[in-house]
Amino acid sequence: MIVVAAALVGGLRATLSDGSIIAWMLGAAVIAPIFLLIWTGLTLLIGKMFGGQATFMGLLRSLGYASAPGAAQVIPILGWLLSLWWLVTGVVAVRESHRISTGQAVGTVVIGVVILVVIIVILFILLGALLATVFSLS
Repeated sequence: MIVVAAALVGGLRATLSDGSIIAWMLGAAVIAPIFLLIWTGLTLLIGKMFGGQATFMGLLRSLGYASAPGAAQVIPILGWLLSLWWLVTGVVAVRESHRISTGQAVGTVVIGVVILVVIIVILFILLGALLATVFSLS
C-alpha cells in the first residue's frame, strides 16, 4: 500500500493549479486502495479463466508494486509517458502471480481495462442523471 500511496503523488501535479490539494489527497487516499482492491479482484477472476494460479493477496502485492510508475506523473509530460510503464509492469505482475503466458497476461489486463472503462462510463452516466435530476428540481 505504501507503493500505491507513492503512486498517488503523481496526481498532485494536476491539482496544484486549482488549489484543491487537500481534497485531492483525501480523495486519493480513499479511492486508490479501493481501486487497487477492485483491480486485483477483477484480474484475479479473469486470470483464473486463463488457468491462472494466483492468490488474492499475492496478486494484490504484485499489482501494488506494479503501480509505482504512477508516481512519475509528478513530472509534466514525461510523467504521462513514464506512467504508461504501469501497463508493462501490470502485465508482468499478472503473468508472474498467475503463472500464465505473457499473451494470457496481456489478455487479462486488456479485458480488465475494458471492463473497468465500461463500469466507469456507466457510473458517470448515472451520476450525470442524478445531478441533472437534482439541479432540475431547484
